[in-house]
Amino acid sequence: MTAIIETVEITAGHDGRAEMVVCLVYENGGRSSITLDETAGARLMQSCNANNLTDLSGQSWDRVRDALVHAYNRYQS
Repeated sequence: MTAIIETVEITAGHDGRAEMVVCLVYENGGRSSITLDETAGARLMQSCNANNLTDLSGQSWDRVRDALVHAYNRYQS
């Protein structure tokens, strides 16, 4: 099942750093939210060529997944 980004908001993380809350909408109408840390959020903006949060609406879930993988891999040596 595929999903697209519906909305994105900036919120404060538990450490006080900015985080991105990405709301996804699925083909069947279901919705879910994913929180991205600063690294993943920056990667998502870059991969979508987004200038602002509204530019992310309509982008594929695949971009979110790839941003999460990139953020995770920064800890691998």
